[in-house]
Amino acid sequence: MKKHVQNYAKPSDRLAWLGIGGSISFLLISVILIYLDLRMLGWGLLCLNNVRLFIQFHDMAHFSYF
Repeated sequence: MKKHVQNYAKPSDRLAWLGIGGSISFLLISVILIYLDLRMLGWGLLCLNNVRLFIQFHDMAHFSYF
């Protein structure tokens, strides 16, 4: 278990950019779903993505993301 956690003890630029890219992708997908009149699914995905963005920006504020 400790060895698995140690893999994430140091910031990784690759994982950080993948996380940001995933958040942007989820944002675009949710906007498309809302536009296609699948509002509940789109707004649900957008709300979950906002939580994801909050976690990412919180880590960035502690300088532990990149």
